[in-house]
Amino acid sequence: MPDLASNVSARTWLTVALGGMLAFFALFGVLAEQVVLDGRNWLDRTISMELRQYATSDRTEAVRALTELGASWFAALVCGGILLWLCWQRRFSTAIAIGGIFLFAKLLETGLKLTFERARPSVVPHLQDAGGYSFPSGHTMTAVITYGLLAAVLASLLRGRARYVPPAIATLIVGAVGFSRIYLGVHYLTDVLAGTLVAGACLILAIAALHLLDRPETPSAT
Repeated sequence: MPDLASNVSARTWLTVALGGMLAFFALFGVLAEQVVLDGRNWLDRTISMELRQYATSDRTEAVRALTELGASWFAALVCGGILLWLCWQRRFSTAIAIGGIFLFAKLLETGLKLTFERARPSVVPHLQDAGGYSFPSGHTMTAVITYGLLAAVLASLLRGRARYVPPAIATLIVGAVGFSRIYLGVHYLTDVLAGTLVAGACLILAIAALHLLDRPETPSAT
């Protein structure tokens, strides 16, 4: 774990985590009201149609492979590896908390889709089969929490500037997955943004768990 983490109180971590979660959920609420409930989707439709102009068979095959980085089966492998590593480190409470947060995020995704019942985009033909509702993007949510967790774990093992490499790579992967869903015509831009916000809130909670649980005890002064 970074040295900084051990110097930050549990109360501070909780305050920052709760504040970040509330901010992300508030932004999600604004987005849902403006776009899904009020139907202000001009930007969504425009971006989807603009992107389709650049679609080719070779690009489509590459994007189909890229979008699998946000698939549930791949995320299960990555998260399973993280949980196994935590258990190997005997950080069982952290592993349970992280696993629970991941499952909560998947349940939240399903609940939000059923709540808003936004249909898949129809402005362009789909370049990949996709069922169910569109809002928020499940692939994006999965990518945010999966690679965000992986980045947090890897960053905790590094020192200096190297700590910033895993979060940077995770951000690129999440951006690529989100782009792939819009390119393939199975999600709108706002679906991707919504998925990022909701999963981001869950990720904040998961990272707080990484720092708060199994913290080394500070020796008492004598």
